[in-house]
Amino acid sequence: MSSTKAESWQRIHVNIAGSRKQFISQLENIQQTQAQQLSRIVNHHKKTEFGRQHQFSEIKNTDDFVQAVPIQTYETLEPYFTAQAQDPASEVICFEETGGSTQGAKIIPYTENSLQSFQNALLPWLDDLLLSRPAIKQGSAYWSISPALRNKRTTSGGHPVGLDNDALYFGQKLAADIGNTLAVNADVAACVDFETWRYNTLSALIQAEDLRFISVWSPTFILDLVNHLPKILDQLLRELNKFNPKRAKQINAACQSHPIDTRQIWPDLDTISCWTDGASAGFLAKLKQLFPQAFIQGKGLLATEGIVSIPLSDAPAPVLTANSGFYEFLDENNTVRQSHELVQGKEYQVIITNDSGLYRYNLGDNVSMEGYYHNAPMLRFKGRCNHTSDICGEKLTDAFVADALSNVDGFAMLSPYQTTKSCYLLIVSDSNILADGIDSSLSKNPQYRYAREIGQLGPVEIRVIPDAMQHYTHHQMQKGQQLGDIKPPALNTDATTLDAILNT
Repeated sequence: MSSTKAESWQRIHVNIAGSRKQFISQLENIQQTQAQQLSRIVNHHKKTEFGRQHQFSEIKNTDDFVQAVPIQTYETLEPYFTAQAQDPASEVICFEETGGSTQGAKIIPYTENSLQSFQNALLPWLDDLLLSRPAIKQGSAYWSISPALRNKRTTSGGHPVGLDNDALYFGQKLAADIGNTLAVNADVAACVDFETWRYNTLSALIQAEDLRFISVWSPTFILDLVNHLPKILDQLLRELNKFNPKRAKQINAACQSHPIDTRQIWPDLDTISCWTDGASAGFLAKLKQLFPQAFIQGKGLLATEGIVSIPLSDAPAPVLTANSGFYEFLDENNTVRQSHELVQGKEYQVIITNDSGLYRYNLGDNVSMEGYYHNAPMLRFKGRCNHTSDICGEKLTDAFVADALSNVDGFAMLSPYQTTKSCYLLIVSDSNILADGIDSSLSKNPQYRYAREIGQLGPVEIRVIPDAMQHYTHHQMQKGQQLGDIKPPALNTDATTLDAILNT
């Protein structure tokens, strides 16, 4: 390992030392911490158009805020974001794009304050990670935070879309040192051609024998990337052999195994950070099989819109980031609860208020409350709450289907389907799946079970498509989603998506 990387990791850890301890102290009196967060956000935004319309200047406490502001959707907030995008004088630093799993891009404004809110959560996470997994500091890292393959552009008001440097999520003070630890140069993310981006990324990664840490969103991202290596191996080896023939021989040997022997390529890879809950849980076994040498750390609920939870080494489930915004939770009876009012074992929809101008915004995510950690709720992502299928009264949700498919490895997507009788079609990448078992799991929903018993619904049909994930990814990119942001839902209700996978 070069001294530059060693020094950079050392400076990073020195600069964030104590962040974990400070974060935990803010969780001890979570009601006070949350009240302070809401007061700060309301006061800062009271002169915005939304703040004036909703009388932020009159809001004194949580009850006032709840009375003044109805629960919002992206559609209700979009006009305010559009106005910011058109205003050169807006305090927005940039806009970031995101999208749900069935819709196109949405723009979210980032300001100095909203980036600071990200850092309030990311720095304690990184501090904890480096304390619990110190081997990370002995090599390079691969980060994929912002989506790859997007053209640089600005809004009509001159605001850039996308951060110039992903390291800025961690703050200007750490940006240069994080950049020094990268296995893949940040410039590679600027590629707008998919094949060029993938080739350059893999070329850099196979040269990074000292790779210790990988941080991506979806496990499918790194699985698809590495599994593509044999397909372009000859070209990669020709280039590598020019300056490192020993390494080229090593890579070639590793790629003769099935699955690829990543232990030969990255023997000291210590940790992979990615989604492991919801629909991503189905890819965990394949990830462990491909990277047996690595500890897999599940990310908390971290979205472009904001952070909700982070993993900590001594917490059984991700912990609410009470210092990064104001959070409310909608229960099954549509009752709004505060962070300290959640009941273990219950599921809730997340409502977030933060510095990006999201006020009582329904994030569209279901979480289960797993208990308390230093008086803050631990929250496990279950699935998207706005994905519901109702052919004949069964009302299947994405979270429920994700649980039903939790033992299915690899790609698994359930869709409403019509043949001679209405039923559900399960597309999988692995043939070792029994329809009876899936049907039995879905029958835990009493309405589904009843519909099956009386013949309204036919049995689940299974279609094995080994390249289903690639077809899904291609289709979503054509719809405007960014590569790194793509993750398949357990439940798909979009007929065009189903057609794209079946007919590609």
